[in-house]
Amino acid sequence: MKYNNEVATVDELYQNAGIFIEFGKIVCISCGFINGNGVRLTSFYGEDKKILLQEFAHLQNKHY
Repeated sequence: MKYNNEVATVDELYQNAGIFIEFGKIVCISCGFINGNGVRLTSFYGEDKKILLQEFAHLQNKHY
């Protein structure tokens, strides 16, 4: 990581991009449930991460 107005290369910039909020975006949350009759998959997707997280939390609170 560069400091004090030093220029970073693209590789240096994106090396840790996963931990920077500027580069993070939730676009999909998927989960699977295994029961005696098989597997059920559920996915939440969309542009609004707040709604995605609320829907996922609702599912978790409803079943667990």
